[in-house]
Amino acid sequence: EISCSLVGSEMCIETGKSLLRNLKGCGQVVLFGATLGAGADRLIRRVSLTDMARAVVLQACAAAELEEYCDEQQKKISTELEKSGLYLRPRFSPGYGDFPIEFQEPIMRMLDCAKKIGLTMTDSYMMSPTKSVTAIIGISTEKKDARSQAVKPVEKRTVHTAGKATKVKGYEGSRKAKPGTDTKKRQEG
Repeated sequence: EISCSLVGSEMCIETGKSLLRNLKGCGQVVLFGATLGAGADRLIRRVSLTDMARAVVLQACAAAELEEYCDEQQKKISTELEKSGLYLRPRFSPGYGDFPIEFQEPIMRMLDCAKKIGLTMTDSYMMSPTKSVTAIIGISTEKKDARSQAVKPVEKRTVHTAGKATKVKGYEGSRKAKPGTDTKKRQEG
């Protein structure tokens, strides 16, 4: 069962092991909401009527733009908080991992998203405009990136899929590999 309550300026969340692990040691959180606005949806919808391939590219570009904007805003918040010896954890959005999507509602209500940025939600918790994000970002006195516990950067690795080898730069985590893949690191000189 989902338990989320707001008492004064305090939000109590009692669900989602991943979120709770991400927020461990945090005394405060930032509630975050952002949208590219209805114009992005209209453009993608209009283009999809005549050129679906281009619409898919626009969809991807809009998602990348939104993510870049969120990263920039989080960096600004982080820079300001670090002056006071406080540090941010990674953004964690409803619907990610085991954090139920139903948490869109209280976050959007607390931020007054409809009035402030024109962001609304359907009965199934989908946001409109679609290129939008809500998130919780933990604030801690400890400088720590929660993702660094399970994911470590690797310079190069070779992934074998369907008999084809591809060199990639990326991250190797503690997840199990998909069948047919080899995630062993390979040193290249």
